[in-house]
Amino acid sequence: MKKIIPLLLALCLLVSSSSVFADDGDVSKLTVNDVVSKALEYDQQDQVKAIEIRFKGGEVEDAVKNAENPYRTEAVEKEYKALSTVKQKIWKTVIPDEERFALEKLRKEFEINKKRVEAEAVYLYYKALLLNERTKLHDEERAFAEEKYKILQDKYKLGQISQVALKDGEIQYLQKESDIAAELSDRNYAYDDLKEIMGVEAGELNLAYAEVKESTLPEYAKEALVDLLKKNDLTYVAALKDLEFKQRRYDLYQSTITTGIDKEKINAEKDLSLAGIELKKVERDEIVASYAEYMSLQNAKADLEKQRKSLELEKLKLSQNEVKYKAGMIPSIDYKEPILAYKQAELKLKQDINEYNYKISSFMVKIKA
Repeated sequence: MKKIIPLLLALCLLVSSSSVFADDGDVSKLTVNDVVSKALEYDQQDQVKAIEIRFKGGEVEDAVKNAENPYRTEAVEKEYKALSTVKQKIWKTVIPDEERFALEKLRKEFEINKKRVEAEAVYLYYKALLLNERTKLHDEERAFAEEKYKILQDKYKLGQISQVALKDGEIQYLQKESDIAAELSDRNYAYDDLKEIMGVEAGELNLAYAEVKESTLPEYAKEALVDLLKKNDLTYVAALKDLEFKQRRYDLYQSTITTGIDKEKINAEKDLSLAGIELKKVERDEIVASYAEYMSLQNAKADLEKQRKSLELEKLKLSQNEVKYKAGMIPSIDYKEPILAYKQAELKLKQDINEYNYKISSFMVKIKA
């Protein structure tokens, strides 16, 4: 079994990686759906679990058969005979249940991980696109700073501005020049992250442009959280009552039980109840933290709305500025500056929307909604 899984995994990786690039390393334009598809294909954790699920059913059946028929193999026979009567009963019932539980847990983790990979792939796709857009805008900003600096030089020669104003223009221009490396580095890192999630090591990614659209936090997200809290409360109270019962029984029989196995069994049951209660406490803390995250998302949505309103106002100012420019009331340089400021604000809104969308996706994965 263990030898089969790595072989199948290697075959899956070979097929998935060859479908991303042609032999020469070139890649056609990738849409966001392409990126998600490639990321899911490549995700090793997903693939291993998918393969394990394929074979896990047989292992569960074997565990049940071994428990029901302890003389099936020599090794099982020796182990079974060495167990006490109580432990034999536990071995027959608990082991198969544990195997089934492990299988179900594996399947749930598989589905959750798929959603996590999909959310990350979408986020990285738009992050790379927007950072590429950012480098192009930076080129415009650098060209504008250079043009503005040349105008300031001419004005300084004519004695129309001070040396301080000239130096200020020079610093702005030099800052834009020095920022180029950082902008390109951020973009390249984003593309590298995108390659990594798809399992691509070489070649250039050619991404198809797509406008980032704001996701909506589902109404049922809050209901799902409340439901989780209710279920946690119910199971927590039940676990407390169960522990109380077992503690009383433990105290009652502690002095009368003489068999070591029986004492061990009652002790184990009590410890199991304690562990269950601690688990419920941890789960509740996670749910409360998720609720705080839900409220944070609501605030983030409100902030996006404020940004949109501000952008609408800036657009109105641009229209008024254009009228002045066409009427010859302002020079070209004064006309271009607010246009660049608007583009910067617009791009910032897109990037914030992408971050917000990713937070929503991650949140939904966390609460398993």
